[in-house]
Amino acid sequence: MLDAARRNGEFFVLSVITELELFAHPILKDEDVIHIEGLLHTVRVVPLDSTLARRAASLRRNTCLKLCDSIIAATAILLDAPIMTCDKAFQKIDELQTIVPQCLISKSHPTQTTS
Repeated sequence: MLDAARRNGEFFVLSVITELELFAHPILKDEDVIHIEGLLHTVRVVPLDSTLARRAASLRRNTCLKLCDSIIAATAILLDAPIMTCDKAFQKIDELQTIVPQCLISKSHPTQTTS
């Protein structure tokens, strides 16, 4: 999926919170770490700064998103970028475009769509 997007001139960014979540998984194996590090070399990781923190705080107050999710959403909003996720919590945010990749939709959630 990343390779096809790059061929179309698209690029990907990740919130530093997503990087944290990737490395914090409790059953992460050494080969998983290597794979994640390879992925991170192909995307831009956006650090948390004061502007982003304040936007995330506003989102959290107004939507009751989890703190990490509000930072991820604020990152996408400030960059005017869609967010790729299956988490319906992000759909609460009108100014955020969510993309649900077909490869992430399980048979248990057949009604999820791109909004």
